[in-house]
Amino acid sequence: MSIEVVGSTILSEAHRAVVAALFADCRHVAVEGELGDGSGAARVLTVTPYRDGATPELPAVAKVGPADLIQHEHEAFRRHIRGRLSGIPEVWGEP
Repeated sequence: MSIEVVGSTILSEAHRAVVAALFADCRHVAVEGELGDGSGAARVLTVTPYRDGATPELPAVAKVGPADLIQHEHEAFRRHIRGRLSGIPEVWGEP
């Protein structure tokens, strides 16, 4: 798999490894930017996956950061938000 970082976004090797694991079924991933100012412990990345290496899939948002923080946020989402608010994007899979 190739990971392309577009623009001024900088990814550590650890974050590259997480992106690679999240999109393991893709031949190419373009990390196109970051939502927010990057001041927190976790980063929210905008990503375009290419399963076949050439055709872009729909863009995705991936949150990467310390495992305990991501797990805590996932549990809070399931307890307090999922199924209660309309118009909220769905979280797919376990962290």
